[in-house]
Amino acid sequence: MRKLITVLLLSMMIMLLFGCTLIQRETPATTPTIDILSEQNWYIEGVIFNVRSYDHIVVDFGEIKDQPNEIAGFGIVTFTEDCVVWKLAGDAVQLASLSDLAVGQRIKISAKEILENYSIIAQEILIVSPGAVESQTPISTFLTPQFTGAITSIDNYVKNNRTKLIHLDVISSPKYPNVEETVFALATHSLLWQQTETGYQLITEDDLAVGQIVSILLEYAYDEEISESFPYHGLVEEVIVLP
Repeated sequence: MRKLITVLLLSMMIMLLFGCTLIQRETPATTPTIDILSEQNWYIEGVIFNVRSYDHIVVDFGEIKDQPNEIAGFGIVTFTEDCVVWKLAGDAVQLASLSDLAVGQRIKISAKEILENYSIIAQEILIVSPGAVESQTPISTFLTPQFTGAITSIDNYVKNNRTKLIHLDVISSPKYPNVEETVFALATHSLLWQQTETGYQLITEDDLAVGQIVSILLEYAYDEEISESFPYHGLVEEVIVLP
């Protein structure tokens, strides 16, 4: 009787071991490599200008196309409920989530649908670089600012997500050579930097002052009240106070 019980127990143990082995073989496939993801048919590539979260996440987006240091167009990206998010970390790819999205990241998008006004519904994205704040690297290190100039005045302008107006005497603007002075609206998500000998450090609106020489990187935003008085304006994405 004992021998029979022993044989039965051994048989059950062997069945359990083989069963576990079979279950382990049915685990999901490994994360794709960057080579595989690079070969995918990504619809668009660009940079995140702002991440807004209400009932769902909405990203303000600038497409980088033929000119790698300029924005070809501006749009809005929303995401399907089952959108897959990948993140490149060194030479490895990690599964990420929409909560990992940040201002200044370069991303590639596989689109489910393209709506009017350049609105994109993404079903899969690949984050290929860290955000500006995370890496302490301004967006203006890989995108060319549209304006360089001297601040002549700073006014409060609390409207929607705007906070202040920066009035600028234009020193350089290759795309808008006829603009000599203009004004830009700061937003709650605008990135403000001070360039130093060792790199860049984040500053606040209180650190901006009349007389500073700054570079201005803009995202598209129309404001009728500003347009009535100034030949060119925009919503500030990034300010760098130059040495």
